[in-house]
Parts: sequence; C-alpha cells; structure tokens
Amino acid sequence: MTTLSSISTAPCSEDPDPYTHRTPADAIAHLRNLQHMRIYQRTLGEFRDMASGGDAGECVHGGSVREYYYPHFTNEDFYEILCGLGESTNV
Repeated sequence: MTTLSSISTAPCSEDPDPYTHRTPADAIAHLRNLQHMRIYQRTLGEFRDMASGGDAGECVHGGSVREYYYPHFTNEDFYEILCGLGESTNV
C-alpha cells in the first residue's frame, strides 16, 4: 500500500529518517503539493483515522503507519493538519 508517508519532501540534513515529517506544518506543506493526486484522498482518510486515535493501518516497514512515520504526532496534530488544509475532520 502506498501512503503519503512513502512519498516525502527532501530530507533535512540532520533528519535521520527523511520520510518523517517533523511538524504538522511540514505535513501541511507537503500535502498541499499533492492535492491533485489520488494519494491525497487516501492520505486524508489515514489522517482522519489518526486524528481520532487510530493507527492508519499496517506499514510496509512493520508496525503501523502512525508508529513508523508519525510517532511523535498526537491526535490533535492530525486534526491541525486537516484543518490547515481546509479539509473535513469527520471520520
């Protein structure tokens, strides 16, 4: 399964994992570049799931998408991303 997490912005030089967004603002900026792509809608579904405490499913690297790519994000962070994109937060 391809997720937003498998498509990333350029890595930060001190970031050991280039596929991890450092902040909700990073994720918002990245998603704005994907709005014309099919993956955008799928990713919104994953973020809505995580905003309500879910894990967005299994990750190809093991564990869940949330555990692997967004371990430091809270439910509120995902809510902030959805709001920042002007998207519905309804799950």
